[in-house]
Amino acid sequence: MPWQNIFSLSLPQISIIRLISIVLAIVYIAGCAKEHTEESLTSEVETLLEEKKYSQAELIIKSFLVNNTESALSRALLMEALVEQGDYNNGVLQWDKIGNTSIDRQASYDRLLEAYYFLAQDQLAISFYETIHDANTFSKSDFLIALISMRQNDISSAKKIIEDKISADNGTSIAQFLVHSVELAQGGDKEKFSAFIKSIDKSNALYDWPVFQSVAANFFYNDLVFDDAEVYFDSYLQHRKKHFEVYLTFIDSLIRQNSIGKAEQYIDYVLQISASQPIANQQKAHVLLTQNRVQEAKPFIERAISNGYGTRDNYLAAGLINFNLKNYEQTIGHLERALQDLSGYSEYQRILDYAKARASGAEATSIVDNLPEIEDYSDLNRILAVLKGFEDSGNDLGANQIVNHIAKTKTSNVRLGLETYLRDGISNESELGNVILLAKDAINKNEGRQGLTLDKAKIIYISHLLTEKKLTEATAMAKDWVEKYNFAMVDVLLYVDTLIANQQHEDALYTLLEAKKVRDLAVYHSREASVYVQLEQNEKAISSVKNALSLSPYSSEYLRQYLLLSVSFDEQDDEFITNLLSDYKSNQISAIQLSLYYTLVGNLERSISVLKEVNFEESNQEPFESYSVVLAQRYQVAGDIENMKAVLERFQKTPLTDIRLADDIGYLLSKTDSKNEAIRFYSLLADTYPANTTFTLALANLHIENKDNNSALKVLSSMEDKNSSRYLQLSGIANRNKGELGAARTLFSRAFKNHKDETSMLLLAEHLYLIGEIGNANKLISDYLLVNPESTQARFLLASKSTPEGAINIYEEVLGKEPNNVFALTNLAWLEHESGNTPKAKPIIEKAIALAPENEGVKNTYNSIFSK
Repeated sequence: MPWQNIFSLSLPQISIIRLISIVLAIVYIAGCAKEHTEESLTSEVETLLEEKKYSQAELIIKSFLVNNTESALSRALLMEALVEQGDYNNGVLQWDKIGNTSIDRQASYDRLLEAYYFLAQDQLAISFYETIHDANTFSKSDFLIALISMRQNDISSAKKIIEDKISADNGTSIAQFLVHSVELAQGGDKEKFSAFIKSIDKSNALYDWPVFQSVAANFFYNDLVFDDAEVYFDSYLQHRKKHFEVYLTFIDSLIRQNSIGKAEQYIDYVLQISASQPIANQQKAHVLLTQNRVQEAKPFIERAISNGYGTRDNYLAAGLINFNLKNYEQTIGHLERALQDLSGYSEYQRILDYAKARASGAEATSIVDNLPEIEDYSDLNRILAVLKGFEDSGNDLGANQIVNHIAKTKTSNVRLGLETYLRDGISNESELGNVILLAKDAINKNEGRQGLTLDKAKIIYISHLLTEKKLTEATAMAKDWVEKYNFAMVDVLLYVDTLIANQQHEDALYTLLEAKKVRDLAVYHSREASVYVQLEQNEKAISSVKNALSLSPYSSEYLRQYLLLSVSFDEQDDEFITNLLSDYKSNQISAIQLSLYYTLVGNLERSISVLKEVNFEESNQEPFESYSVVLAQRYQVAGDIENMKAVLERFQKTPLTDIRLADDIGYLLSKTDSKNEAIRFYSLLADTYPANTTFTLALANLHIENKDNNSALKVLSSMEDKNSSRYLQLSGIANRNKGELGAARTLFSRAFKNHKDETSMLLLAEHLYLIGEIGNANKLISDYLLVNPESTQARFLLASKSTPEGAINIYEEVLGKEPNNVFALTNLAWLEHESGNTPKAKPIIEKAIALAPENEGVKNTYNSIFSK
């Protein structure tokens, strides 16, 4: 591992970008109208910064600056408060406003150099350091300059700081951190550096320094030890919240651990702040593809390209996404761009050839004339792809020309290949789809490809082999990785999966045992529990998942696994959980986890009381925003709306610092009898974060629900992007509600034309029915179903406008694919009953009531059918 990586802020040109860590603290913002002198302001701000109340400090300083604009010291303090939140650019801007005024304050120097460090403004940092450093003291500024020197491969300057500043008996943690960092930069023992990092516990002031957390996170990240990296990323995210780019590195770490759901949450947070951020868009496309959500991935990969991240990998990914969606013209455009500088054959060239044959208006002769002479299998594979494309598009002329082209060859091997093709069709590999191709290509090249990390490629390809029942090949491949990469976590888990698929449970347990000797990870104990379940060794299964929880007590995933097993085996152990989280009264995270436990076991009253027992004075903390939201959620479930509103009152005048929680709070407020509190809340957010369209759209939607369509349209008019699907949809709804049916039709049509999504199609179809364009509505839905046959909602809308006989056929078709669809069951039962076929309706509605016994619509239909 190049040692510079852990100190570097550059953006390597690889599929999932690595960035240096920064961001996020959970703080409580409060205003202060107190009159201050510079001296009293400094005293209070220092106290607030020490207590990590950074936003509160910022507000107090800004209030002071209103009437004291020339106060250089206040600007320096404001810079410090901004840096503590990760708002480095604005922090440096405040310092620049000081001009030539001298500031004698070491804390300001340290924080300014930290900002320069994270902004990669190395020369500015060095120049500033030369003017302020004290040869007789050792400070964080010295350490930061040493890091910058190492980043610039100037090891001698970093060593000189050790020689000049750190005496032999100086055993401070920060001094030792510098010594170990320089040793690592000189090729020192990584295990020694790792041991030092882990020896710094949370009681040590060094642990609380974001620069330490950044270096530690990136060290483990670059060493592929993602569990440890996540610990330090999480710690960092408690501080530097506003410098959101660090999420991109953190997200990559989560993706590498296959924590796709958590990664997607963080990606969505970044995109809320900066919808055009190209790397986040690429990562969003990646996580969607891993979930086979290809249609949803398309706009994100294209946005990554359009915002300047047009790498070959991204063009290839965009081409393959469009290929999967049968958008052949777009496939051609992206793949031609990706392959323009490449020579020779590749699987992508084969896909491009197929797309050209499938594209509308494809002219057979010109395509055939540009094909190579057949000299080897790569030539044959290209030509067979074109043949398949012509056949699939019904172009018999083109297919015949290809067959004649192949028949001219004199190579017997190629003839054999042709016979194989004619017998079996195009090769299995192409039929398996673009994701399998990407994964195999990544494994062959031993590197990430087109947004797929190598670890993700391994997961996809092994899963494919297991699906294809190629157990021997999968097991051998995974075993080889385990041995080659010294029990790396992903490889161990894949190998265990192949052994389980082979019913080799004892071998799986042995592998996990050996892996734990290398590194004792919670996930190994969790997987061990799953193996014991299959062996029906219930006590061992519960013991293993308890071990997983002991190693990772705040994991909701392991908590749910424990509950599932303990309840299933009737061995629920409340005492184990309460002991594990016994610090809940002084630890908000433990309280949240314990509350989740009681919620899952159905003890809502205890779930709430656990949260209320947190002693904030003892823990010297303000309530985390996440703590307040969880408590409010519990009250909402319990039906205690007044207490819910009281908890959320803190967010009514001051916007959240954690934007991810905003929608949760908005949802809770919208569940009250009046929408006004939710409207005020989203108005505050929309004003505070005008670039975040999520809040603007939510506010407009609330106005519509409140039947205030004029206010909704006024809010929507403030948006810059008037082509987004949600803008067009809400504008259409508001105009429709006002009776502006022509304007609504235009807006719904634009939404569907531009985005081709299901919601836009349904709104347009409903509107066409409303204004009497029944034929156009039916055609719109039918055409949409040809391209999106899985759209259940489109079928339901069509059924609602059909004759009873037609609707019955549609619901039966849906149930053929989704036999437990309660909506389809209920409506089918009612239609059969109304058609005089009550005996047939009864078992259908009985199935629906069994699936959804509390659903009012199902209960009413059930009672109506059986009452007669």
